Amino acid sequence: MKTFKIATVVAATLLAIGCASGNDPSPNPGGNNGANNGANNGANNGANNGANNGGNNGGSCIDRDRDGYGRGNGCRGLDCDDTDPNVNDECSPECVDNDRDGYGEGAACRGEDCDDNDPNVNPGVREVPGNGKDDDCRQGDLDCVDEDGDGFGEGSDCRGPDCDDDNRDISPRSREVCGDGIDNDCADGDLECPTDCVDEDNDQYGTGEGCLGLDCAPMDPGVNPGATETCNGKDDDCDGLVDECDSDTQACDPNRRQCFTELGADCERTPDCITGLICDDGTCRGGPDVGCENDAECARTFICDENRGTCMADPDYDICAEELMCEENDQICLRDQARCVECVDHFDCPGFELCAGYTCLDIPDRTFEEDVDDRNEIAQWLADCILGTGEDVSEICGIIDASFLDDDIHEDEVFDWVCDDATADDFTGGENDLAAAEGVVGCGFFNDDDLTWDDPIPAGDFWTICMWTLPSGIFFDEKSVVIGPCTEFPVE
Repeated sequence: MKTFKIATVVAATLLAIGCASGNDPSPNPGGNNGANNGANNGANNGANNGANNGGNNGGSCIDRDRDGYGRGNGCRGLDCDDTDPNVNDECSPECVDNDRDGYGEGAACRGEDCDDNDPNVNPGVREVPGNGKDDDCRQGDLDCVDEDGDGFGEGSDCRGPDCDDDNRDISPRSREVCGDGIDNDCADGDLECPTDCVDEDNDQYGTGEGCLGLDCAPMDPGVNPGATETCNGKDDDCDGLVDECDSDTQACDPNRRQCFTELGADCERTPDCITGLICDDGTCRGGPDVGCENDAECARTFICDENRGTCMADPDYDICAEELMCEENDQICLRDQARCVECVDHFDCPGFELCAGYTCLDIPDRTFEEDVDDRNEIAQWLADCILGTGEDVSEICGIIDASFLDDDIHEDEVFDWVCDDATADDFTGGENDLAAAEGVVGCGFFNDDDLTWDDPIPAGDFWTICMWTLPSGIFFDEKSVVIGPCTEFPVE
């Protein structure tokens, strides 16, 4: 059985008692009871309501005006103006929201709802092709019947036709495996394996005169001399080099899984450079904590710390006051990164927006529930993320509330559950979502892992971990999902 944190109950109780004693000037439901019915009734009602809300929810609350209302499962309720303690959930402007999904009519809503009787239909959910609903309230139901969730199927909105719509590993984007009796890439049937070739992974490379060549990874069909090198930590093409790039001035960026300009090379803007570098006067130079040997390798207004061997902000120069003038554009100055940003935490964002990649965004809340298998919830979110986002740009698809987690959750736990125990009945989208989750975590010998998840999600964590997609490109052939700190979301 899951537990909530006693500190939350204590904090909620103290908040309620403070309201009843007249220390809280904001009129909210607990405070109004105290003012109208007397100090004793206010204390009783406020304390009971505060303790009950805190005890039942056990989570955290983003409450800018400290009236007990805001966003998060530890709040008393949503706040339609979280900058004014005199305005909360029983206020005007209202949000007429019949299905309580946060969307409806009124300035306090997150947006308009095209079907306010169905909580699974609103602009914040992903579109499910072929279900007869305009799930995301955009352009109606997508014309794509895609049974296995690989994006290929029947309809004008599919990525193309699928020769086997019951198997996500079979599509025009899949790798052909010789001799398995399957037309993996929907091209010209199964590829005949060469004779006189010992080939354990059926990629036509191995030992023997019939092979196309030697295989440096005989148990990995994605690694052979004919493969394309990708930014994935492997020597995909067996040339003895790992994650090499086409240009000598580029290197693999593990955060974005593509090649970007490295230290000392030419650039036009900071996103051209590897994560951590700054485009300074047309050259990628070191930002905070980037390794250096001298000041010249660090960006302007940074110096090389000789003791640590990394770049640090020059303590004798205040770039915020001298150059950037971020406040004039209603932005925040990050001195250690020498740039202006929209936000550094959620309190800096307006309305229901939250901070990710130092940018205020409308991010779906992914909350672990007490009565649902944690692994199942992560798997469902992964399916929603991979199926509900575009192909060409990075999109954020969730911010995680782990208030109810008893223990940290790791990628291996989710992989084992999805690949060994999960069934279609565990997912809202049935077989379609199951196939998508299997594809992301990489179930099966020939199914590549499309998930980057380096560190476990800590139990009790509240809105510091996000989920987002990385687009397919020349360095990896499929869209992938990342679970990591919200600050690392690649906003360009």
